[in-house]
This record gives sequence, structure tokens and C-alpha cells, in this order.
Amino acid sequence: MEQNCKKQLYSDVARIKRFMIFRKDQYGINLVQEYNSFGIKLEAIPFKTHGLRGMAAIAEAPDPDVILLNTKRSPLEQNFDCGHETMHLGLHRHTGQKTFNCYDEVTAKQNPFLEWQANEGSAEFFVPHRIFIPMLHEFLGLYPTFQTVQEFIRLASNTFMVPRQVIRYRLENLKYEILQFYAGIDVYDLELLSKIQQERRGIYIRSLNYISYGEHLDMYNYISKINGGVPCET
Repeated sequence: MEQNCKKQLYSDVARIKRFMIFRKDQYGINLVQEYNSFGIKLEAIPFKTHGLRGMAAIAEAPDPDVILLNTKRSPLEQNFDCGHETMHLGLHRHTGQKTFNCYDEVTAKQNPFLEWQANEGSAEFFVPHRIFIPMLHEFLGLYPTFQTVQEFIRLASNTFMVPRQVIRYRLENLKYEILQFYAGIDVYDLELLSKIQQERRGIYIRSLNYISYGEHLDMYNYISKINGGVPCET
């Protein structure tokens, strides 16, 4: 896989969802409750290690793979963490690594690319971009404000059953795709690019997370200013 290739990653996430008998754009998934039917052992315990969110272990057949979650985290956080560990089990068996310990921040002992895949993959699993972006467009309209963005974050958190921080993460990591949709590109035709791929092309997009209090962002005006980096409907 190309380094940070978002398009291929999202395709792999769709494959994992189908394998788990979910539709590729299905959302509102309580993965923790669903796990009993997947042949993977899932347990939640109070971790003592500071910042440790979850763990995954790849087992040798016939033993089941194992996921451990931290009961000190909220149910929505545990749901997303379960998705993160699921991505490790589904995407990283070929690496030779048998265990994955996942923290608040990537540590020196972790592979940043594998952790990016697990985070971005879990975000796409729970918050499919083809559902999320049109929902955002309908809710925020052409002139998003600080207040309406915060309201959308609260709504989307409940709708997709993930913490609000995950919605903010989606606003950041889908900012290029969001602007394409505002520019008239169909959600099925969006060009998916990771942050690194965007930077290689000289594309720098402002995230909706950074609308200041009292500001009304004119999306069409903003697109016209950076149109060299954002494809538009022709």
C-alpha cells in the first residue's frame, strides 16, 4: 500500500465491514455489543498503565484473537477503541507483529503508519465519509459558524456513536473532501487524499474546527480563493 493512501485504506475498511456482515456505509454501530458473533475474544478491564486505551493480540488458530478495552474510558470511547483494535487485527496481520498496545499518543515503540491506519480506519468504519459529508453540508449550509459546527459535532457524535473528538478528527482529516463536495463534486467521485498527499501537492485547506467565535465562513468565497487546489464540478 502507498504510504498514507487513504483511498486504498477506505476500500480495506469496506472489506472488513462486509466480512463482519455490516454494510460498507452502515453507521450507528455499537461494535462492543456486536463482538460476541465475530469469533474474537473481547474483554474490558481497568488498565493501570497511564494513557493505554486498548490492546489487540493476534492468536494462532484455533485460539481466538483478543481485544482488551479500558473500562476507565467512556462507552463511546471504548466503542471507537474497539474499532481501532479491529483495524489492527484486520489490516496488520502481515506485519509479523502479534500484539498492539495503543495509547493516547503514539509512542517511540509504535509504528506511526500502522497507528494512522488504525485511527483513520476506525474513523471511516464508524463515520463513513459518504454519509458524513452530505450530512454536514445539509446541517451547516453555506455559512457555517462556530455555534453551528459545535451543534453538528454533538449531533454527529450521537448519530455515529463515537466521542466528539472523533467527529473533530473527521472534520480535520476530511477537510479536502468536504470542500470538494461544497464545490459540486458528487460524494462518490471525491478524490481521497491523506494529509501527506495533500502537502505533496501544495494543498492546504482550513478545517471547520478552526472557525472562530462570531465568524460566518462563506464556503463558496473560500473555495474561490483556493480553487487551484480544489477540484470543482464542470
